[in-house]
Amino acid sequence: MRVIFAGGGTGGHLNPAIAIADRIMRMEPGSEVLFVGTERGIENKLVPAAGYSLKHVKIQGLRRSLSPSNIKTLWLALTSPAEAKKIIREFKPDVAVGTGGFVCWPVIRAAASMGIPTALHESNAVPGVAVKMLEGCVDVIFTNFEETANCLRRREKVIRVGNPLRGGVLVLTPRDSLLAGLLLGTFASLVLQGLLRLPDLGQPRLAPPQLLRQLVPARVLPNRASSPWSIASACANSSDTSCARTFSFSLIRA
Repeated sequence: MRVIFAGGGTGGHLNPAIAIADRIMRMEPGSEVLFVGTERGIENKLVPAAGYSLKHVKIQGLRRSLSPSNIKTLWLALTSPAEAKKIIREFKPDVAVGTGGFVCWPVIRAAASMGIPTALHESNAVPGVAVKMLEGCVDVIFTNFEETANCLRRREKVIRVGNPLRGGVLVLTPRDSLLAGLLLGTFASLVLQGLLRLPDLGQPRLAPPQLLRQLVPARVLPNRASSPWSIASACANSSDTSCARTFSFSLIRA
């Protein structure tokens, strides 16, 4: 099977794509996988590190405020599908999968217009602009949350599958991690996970870091996406509860 993936800009868009690709390679070792991204996205670091090939198209995100750069964005939105078609013709994929980010638009749009089966995966509860723009032309939309279907017009295409996890990460509940610590003499690691651009989410939605340290003595690790070590470390050691509103966390075995 030959699969082309489009998704990137942040680890939140890219890591699900890599997780799906890894699963495909385990199930069908003879498969070929190609990622398409931009020259500036985090995919330029993570995709080669995962062992996959990467091609580029020229596309950029639309600014939510009035900006001259939006003129270029609109132009690239019109021209980039033709650029994506060249990549698709060379690779000849059996299916094209988009996992979010503006790079999805040209690749998935081009693949759909060429009669190639297409799918989207939306990890967030509220779908992004690219997913909403593409929902009409893709064959299926996979989601992480049930509520996501309420934000889309083509609900009949939605299948909830959850969020793909990359191999080597075992997600534990707080109870399981505590039991593991008691049985193994060590506690689970606390992984702080952030995005490239973090909005102010208002009131903290997670427990303050100092409370988490009391519950689970943890070794802090930076996540694979974009959070610098300095930010992750400072957040874990800070008494400022504002850190808790800009990072989510998961527990993995040490």
